[in-house]
Amino acid sequence: MKILVGIVALLLVMAASGCVTQVACEPPYIVKGSGCCLDQNYNRICDSDETGGIGSGVKTYGPYKVVMYIQQDSPEPDFWSKLPPSPARNVDGYQIYSSLANSSFYDAGWLLMYTTYVQEPITCTIREYRNSAYYSEYTTRLTTKGYAGNMSGSATHVVFLKADTPLNVRYDYICAGDESGITFQDAYAVGLKI
Repeated sequence: MKILVGIVALLLVMAASGCVTQVACEPPYIVKGSGCCLDQNYNRICDSDETGGIGSGVKTYGPYKVVMYIQQDSPEPDFWSKLPPSPARNVDGYQIYSSLANSSFYDAGWLLMYTTYVQEPITCTIREYRNSAYYSEYTTRLTTKGYAGNMSGSATHVVFLKADTPLNVRYDYICAGDESGITFQDAYAVGLKI
């Protein structure tokens, strides 16, 4: 009997101190039991467990990226497909007079926002800081239409009153997919040269 009690005690100690393997899954997979399952819409529910399942009317989403870019010329309708995928986050914007007849405004160029993720509309909130002080906030939408069929963007003409031109401007933005709620945020700074 003592031998049997000893064996049971030994088995209990071995079970309590045994190796526990932790499952690690690479996105878009998540842990399910002792394995992984696909979660293409990033809602922390296995796609196979959702009503209807993937491919049966349930939309799928993936992570996306929104890019800001500044240039002097107004963008043409086919320009979006030619934008660099990863422009610098800090650039120098050269100011020019918006009109030779009326030189009260400086024109810093066009601030462009675009994404190659066109599965859903994306709404972005942009906060503008001038000389490190909060100035204003506005929203823009990147729609699924896109000028090139595979890219969506918006353009804002950046002009400043000559008497109140900042030395630097920073744009902090946070974007969210209208349907999925997936968010993306970044910042972009422009140093202005008079």
